[in-house]
Amino acid sequence: MPSDAEQFASLIAGLEAAGMSRDLIAKQCGLSRASVWRLAAGEARTPTYGTVRSLERLYETKVGPSPLRR
Repeated sequence: MPSDAEQFASLIAGLEAAGMSRDLIAKQCGLSRASVWRLAAGEARTPTYGTVRSLERLYETKVGPSPLRR
């Protein structure tokens, strides 16, 4: 089972695969670019609930069902 950090990184990777840049992901989620980079690198181990939900909503809009919801 992937770690939380790996799952958050997979959200970013999926959004990037859908054609979004990390800068655009940050802007649309209301996050700093640094936060998105840390999540993508697996360095942000405990993001807030709001951060995770924001990424999930964007993922579900651009890619499909969130891999975090099982």
